[in-house]
Amino acid sequence: MPNQQQYIDDYLRFMSYEDIKRLAKEDICINNVIRGICDKSYGVFVSSNKYYLSYIFYNLAKDEVEGFYVELGYKEVLSAEKILAFAKVVSQLGNDNVIDIHNVFCLHLRSALEKEGVMTISSEDIPYNKSVTIIAKTSIAFIPMIQKKSFYKSFFSNISIESGDTKENKVYLMYDFKTDQCKIGYSKNPLRRERTLQSEKPTIELLAYWTVPKSIEKELHIKFASKRTRGEWFYLDFNDFEYIKQYMQQYM
Repeated sequence: MPNQQQYIDDYLRFMSYEDIKRLAKEDICINNVIRGICDKSYGVFVSSNKYYLSYIFYNLAKDEVEGFYVELGYKEVLSAEKILAFAKVVSQLGNDNVIDIHNVFCLHLRSALEKEGVMTISSEDIPYNKSVTIIAKTSIAFIPMIQKKSFYKSFFSNISIESGDTKENKVYLMYDFKTDQCKIGYSKNPLRRERTLQSEKPTIELLAYWTVPKSIEKELHIKFASKRTRGEWFYLDFNDFEYIKQYMQQYM
């Protein structure tokens, strides 16, 4: 994935207020932001055979509507990496989950492509563990929707999760895929702790753990204090997981 600052410098373009008003004539969501009914709007628009992912928001600090976008070619717009990079930038302002933002853009993208006469399909259209044959007279575009469970687990896949008890204590991450909350805890056997929690909530799964001092658990609790929901549970998203994974590299 591109370096975020480099991505901003290379791809991000800011809209003038006139540009935003022009888009608002065709988009009720953007119009609602201008009118103060909504505080933000994600979208996709097409112009001159180019695709644009856009984010319009009401800046309370400046008391005005602002917006930025990224221009992508047809092949780029079908890249999960490019869409995810833009979603990460948006999440810094909108404070929404990166994966959720990515998938909203993909839904808008799907609508935009189908208006252009392109047939679209995503992984959500295909039953799990099934093969599907599609015969179409027009081109078919695969929309890169992201499923959180497989995405988060693959993100931490290079961190081995062993079985059985060990003498060393570990800091672990567990995720409740129903509530989107993450547990930062400390245990000698995270797998046993996972099974205990799953007996009450089957939607909880262990993402990763590291053999580190207990003080690291406290450091992470302080780092994400503003995102705490209760006890050891936090609302964390992909940006936070990237931080934790990078921070833990020093102990691996």
